Amino acid sequence: VGHLMGISDIEEAAEVIVSSVTLSLSGIDQVWISNVLQEDYIDRTVKIYTAFMDESWALVVDPVLIFEGRMDQPSIEEDPDGGTSSVSVSATNAWVDFSRKTGRHTNHEEQTLHFAGDKGFEFASEVTPDIVWGRPA
Repeated sequence: VGHLMGISDIEEAAEVIVSSVTLSLSGIDQVWISNVLQEDYIDRTVKIYTAFMDESWALVVDPVLIFEGRMDQPSIEEDPDGGTSSVSVSATNAWVDFSRKTGRHTNHEEQTLHFAGDKGFEFASEVTPDIVWGRPA
């Protein structure tokens, strides 16, 4: 795929933290850059294993998972004189999901951001207060 694959340091900690790693390939022919640009890499799973091999490249023991996370947008650096490029992508572990806001809010402002002119949630804040399920009225 490329001439050199690089992996940034993988952080280990006793506490729960959001860690990230950067994967990079250099010496990639520019023909393959269109493949990188056309694919959707955001939120794809990344798993990095460490493996021990003997001199004939046979596995000595089963590979050990050292990082699992999700990809961000790749970045591309081109060398027009050399005709090659470098591609790198960062990935963060699963703990990043705890700091994200999930889903969309059911309010008029956010609905009009996604669907201009839609009035489906215009009076959402004025609807009945909380409904308690499982108890008689």
